[in-house]
Parts: sequence; structure tokens; C-alpha cells
Amino acid sequence: MGTAVKAEISKFGRKLVDNGLTTSFFGNISAYENGILYATKTGSMLDELEDENIVEVFLDKACQNDSLATTELCVHRRIIRDTGAKRVMHAHTVYSILAGDFFKEAACFSAAEILPFLKYVPVVTGKSGTDELAENVAEGLSMNKIVIVKDHGVFAVGDTLKECYVYISGLEFYAKALLLKKLFTKNGIIGII
Repeated sequence: MGTAVKAEISKFGRKLVDNGLTTSFFGNISAYENGILYATKTGSMLDELEDENIVEVFLDKACQNDSLATTELCVHRRIIRDTGAKRVMHAHTVYSILAGDFFKEAACFSAAEILPFLKYVPVVTGKSGTDELAENVAEGLSMNKIVIVKDHGVFAVGDTLKECYVYISGLEFYAKALLLKKLFTKNGIIGII
């Protein structure tokens, strides 16, 4: 089972980077299976994940590998415990981060009728790798499958990493569209054409 989980993590780490949703070093992924939490190793490159870049830790207790795992390990653990998710994906998506500045508590997109998870995207705060961030993100993810962390990135949950990827890529696409529309409107480009 561990080999398949690690292959899934590696595949979607590459997809995040290859599709411009983050850079190699800005994000992390975890998968919970059979009592083991598989998490990307701190400092690993998402587009070059091999078995040795994915560590095995426990969900409810500390172990020796904790120090090797992502610095967001406490956030991943809290999310999985509080939401029951099997997969967690975190990326530093540029347009989603910028869109988070336009909204106080939640981002809402007109594409919600097409992609229901965009109807209400919680915007939360917290310093990277802290219990405060873990609590805020887990609370936001109890309302939706994806949240924006102000000035930091997004976290998405699902039963598969494909599901998480769909949430992140969908949010990033519509956040980019929203920001470009605001920019074009402000500069008088929309309305001229």
C-alpha cells in the first residue's frame, strides 16, 4: 500500500509544479492510509519526489520521523483528525493568494454554479507551521474542501489527491480570472472592446 500512496503523492507533486500552480519548494502533500500518515519531507522538491522524500508518521502521536516531515505537519494532522479527509494538498498559488486580499472571511466566485466548491471559500490566517494555522485551516475545511490562507497559499482536502488537485487548479483559474477582470475594468479595457 505504501508504494501506491507514495506514487500518488509523487504524481500530484509533479502536476502542481508542471502546471504552474506552485514552485518546487512551495507546498506539501500528505495521505492517510491504514493508520499511517505519509507526508512530504521538509525541503523536498514537489516535482522530484521519490520514495525517500516521503516520510511515514503517525496521526495521533509523535515519532522520530516528525522532524523530517514538512514543517506544516501539525496542520496536516489537525486537518485529517478534524475533517476525516484522506488526502491534504497545500500549494502557494499566486492568484488565489492575491484573491485572498479582496475578501475578509470568504472568497465567492460567480463560477459557483459550475464549481460548487467556489461558492464559499473560507479565507483564514495563521503563521506557517503553527497550531493557530492548523486550527484555522481545519475549521475552514469543515465548511468547504478548500481554503485560502491569507498571504500564504491554499489547503485542499479530498478522498484522493486528484480531488484536491481539482479544487486547487479550479480555484486558481477563477482567482486569476477575477483579478484580471478587476485589473482590466480599473484600466478601462473592459467596456471598450
